[in-house]
Amino acid sequence: MRKVRKIVNFPFQTLFHVCTLITTLYFVVVFFGKGVEIYKSVYNSLILFTALYLGFGIAVVAIFMIMSVSKEKELLEELALLEEKKKAEEEAKLQKMKDAEQEIRDFTRSKLQEQPKLPDDILNIDLENEAMNSVGLMDDEIPPLEPDEMSEVEADELMPDEAPLEDVTTENKAN
Repeated sequence: MRKVRKIVNFPFQTLFHVCTLITTLYFVVVFFGKGVEIYKSVYNSLILFTALYLGFGIAVVAIFMIMSVSKEKELLEELALLEEKKKAEEEAKLQKMKDAEQEIRDFTRSKLQEQPKLPDDILNIDLENEAMNSVGLMDDEIPPLEPDEMSEVEADELMPDEAPLEDVTTENKAN
């Protein structure tokens, strides 16, 4: 903050010192060189100081005003460009996320359509094998049950529509 204050005050301090120096030199020349009365020399020096300080002060303020307006325009343009760039980046990220979501949807739909439909018997056997493996039984220790190798008790426990085809055909032949 002090640095900014120094930068702002520097031109006006310099202007004050320059006007004071010019006025002092004018007073010395008029009072000692021309021999004008002291009151008249001080009065003329004060008028000169005021005119110089106000004239150069207005010029300095005008220059700084022009410079600040141009700098402000540059900063506003730069800020607008940054905002546009940030907005474009956000839109690109959003579009990228939408594209990724669409790819995931397409991928899952294609995988669901590619899965073959398995008969219920094979699914049941696979589920039994997975259950045995999760308990700790290996596939080679206990072979999976095939529908043909079921015991009579297991076949009787099945509902008629779930019974193996061979059992149904043998029952039809017997009737």
